[in-house]
Amino acid sequence: SIDLTGATFKMSDLRNASFKSCILGNTDFNGSDLSGVCFEKQTFNGTIFDNSTLTKTSFKNAVFQNVSFTRVADIKKAIFEGVTIDKLTYAALRGYGLSLTNVTVI
Repeated sequence: SIDLTGATFKMSDLRNASFKSCILGNTDFNGSDLSGVCFEKQTFNGTIFDNSTLTKTSFKNAVFQNVSFTRVADIKKAIFEGVTIDKLTYAALRGYGLSLTNVTVI
């Protein structure tokens, strides 16, 4: 696996990029276009998605702990099916009006 812990991808065009088998703890995607990215089965701890575009970004079966989603574009078009999520991140996503079904809150 590739360790991207603490990496910064600010204002990056990452459309359809692959992060399969990457470690994404405290990774900063602030302002990045993550449209079409597959983050399925990834674990995010302290990851920042602020000001990012998440059109058709898939987080299926991912794990979220202390993740930031502030001023995110197209968050309702992202896929959060089957995620495991901490209460604070869950509340932030619900604040965007997402109907988070089939999720586990930890």
